[in-house]
Amino acid sequence: MDPEIANDLLSPEIISAIISAFGTIAAAIIAWISAKFTAKREIHKLRLSWEREDNILRKKAFADMGAAVSRYIQSGWSRHQREALEAIAFVRSSDGETASEIENLYEAVLGGEIEQCKTALAEAALSHQQVTSQQHKHRRAKRKQKTY
Repeated sequence: MDPEIANDLLSPEIISAIISAFGTIAAAIIAWISAKFTAKREIHKLRLSWEREDNILRKKAFADMGAAVSRYIQSGWSRHQREALEAIAFVRSSDGETASEIENLYEAVLGGEIEQCKTALAEAALSHQQVTSQQHKHRRAKRKQKTY
């Protein structure tokens, strides 16, 4: 290689430009990794928030259903029966774990047998409580795994 060309390639301007280019590339890579990490963290936060909101909605829907069925049990009125059936239908569509108990409750309210309604409501409430407790334990165990 010609010594003049080698000197031109190693001139301070060329070296400075090469260092600047590598610095720019390194900064872009660091920014990309940082953005990716931040996005993953924000998505995780959103998922946790959605999960909490879903749990709150399920609990409220189940409580509303229990109140509607209790009103029907106390009054026996057809209007309260209709409200109870609507509330049960809403919970039935959103809660898969207690499906058989909710189905039994729906059939009891539809049949109009108050004693069967009381029993079915108690079974549905117990099943819902057990499922909720299991979900809570599972979430707590999951959090402990991530902590350690």
